[in-house]
Order: sequence, then C-alpha cells, then structure tokens
Amino acid sequence: MKMTSNRPYLIRAFYDWIVENECTPYLA
Repeated sequence: MKMTSNRPYLIRAFYDWIVENECTPYLA
C-alpha cells in the first residue's frame, strides 16, 4: 500500500471531525 502520507491523515482528521459532530451514522 503505497499512498501519500497526506491521504490517511486527511481521512483520519475528517473521521475525527465527523465523530465530534456526532455524524458517525452518516459514515458508518
């Protein structure tokens, strides 16, 4: 899995943001 280190970081930050906004069901 050779991906840019920027992508996983963005995904993690986005997921964290969603969880903080209590919109987890939207993703899950």
